[in-house]
Amino acid sequence: MARNFELNRLRHLLMDARYSKELQKRRVCGLYNKLQTQREESKPSIEYLNEEHDKAYAKMHEAYDLSEAAYARGDKRKGLKYSKKGRRKEAILANIIEARRKLTVDLKNMGTNLAEEKAILDQLNMVVNKARCDFRDWMGILNFVIRNQSEIAYNAGVPVKYLDNMKVELHADKSVHILFGGDNVPWGDEHAHYVVHQDGFVSYDRDPDESHGAHNFNTRVAKKASS
Repeated sequence: MARNFELNRLRHLLMDARYSKELQKRRVCGLYNKLQTQREESKPSIEYLNEEHDKAYAKMHEAYDLSEAAYARGDKRKGLKYSKKGRRKEAILANIIEARRKLTVDLKNMGTNLAEEKAILDQLNMVVNKARCDFRDWMGILNFVIRNQSEIAYNAGVPVKYLDNMKVELHADKSVHILFGGDNVPWGDEHAHYVVHQDGFVSYDRDPDESHGAHNFNTRVAKKASS
């Protein structure tokens, strides 16, 4: 059996798919670890900002309540004083909210990025699975041809005297090409060439020393050969 180029192609596709999957898997793991680290590092800051938010919010409302009460009593001086204090607390509250928003947005963006990379990894998993199935299917066909090449050739019409000295190739379209009867080697000058398909049809047959031409193409069913 000659070197099978389709098998090598499928093998390389599988190897490339596995390599791409491994690279993406490492990327996903790296992003996951980075996200977990960022969450742990951000947790104390977010908790602190939550506490400061509640304090600033309470003090802001307290100042505005005192200002409103002062104005209600007719005490404009204290009303203005507490109103300014309330606005200062409101500005502090806005800064706290922005700082917390930035931390949570960064975490959210990292999480989104991780989800997108995981989706790519899932796609690569499917590519690997398909490549593995294609490779195994081809190996199954190839092994069948190797085990039964003499019978395949015999049924295609190859004379018995050539069955131990022929070159059998499985092509990408799953057709079996049989070369025999050449000078010195089966595929040498003036060699014969038969093409057999999985459905049993022989689409091409050229006997030793026979000329090339349209007459070599046909759709006959493989049959027993005579010696």
